[in-house]
Amino acid sequence: MNIITLHKNMHLDSTEEEIKFGQWLLTVGHGQNLTNDGCAILPEHIVNTDPHIFITKLYGEMFNASSPPPPQYFLDCAILAPKNKDVHKTNQIILDEMPGDEITFFSADKLIDEEGNVTPNQISVPLEYLHSLQPAALPPSELKVKIGCPLILMRNLHPSQGLCNGTRMILLQA
Repeated sequence: MNIITLHKNMHLDSTEEEIKFGQWLLTVGHGQNLTNDGCAILPEHIVNTDPHIFITKLYGEMFNASSPPPPQYFLDCAILAPKNKDVHKTNQIILDEMPGDEITFFSADKLIDEEGNVTPNQISVPLEYLHSLQPAALPPSELKVKIGCPLILMRNLHPSQGLCNGTRMILLQA
């Protein structure tokens, strides 16, 4: 077990913009700046309806680089999204903007019956339909990547070497 302690008070390290945002959060916490149905009224300077502007502001220097970013780069820049469809859309926008050629990997498509037999030619469910499904716990049937893009390992491949579920990696070659 590793004990990790925090040494820097992030509340004291504030820019003018962070102070302004903190004051707005306090007003919302005190019940001000709310609509009649209880939703917060966002200040105009934090509202952005164009994902391209947001992504370019966050990852812009990576898009203009000739080589993959250092591993630490993606630890400092992350976009959180509430729905998987938003994650897929955002990932595709970022991938389109990254330099380099897109590489596509396809899943292995086999249907195994109740006895454990593989039935490749007797599939009653069209592969197009299976490919259209995007369950949250499974990787996509078509994975598009570029050299330098971040990846997250979804299966324990070699735990003793650190290749465990959730390991962050950067694709260096295909």
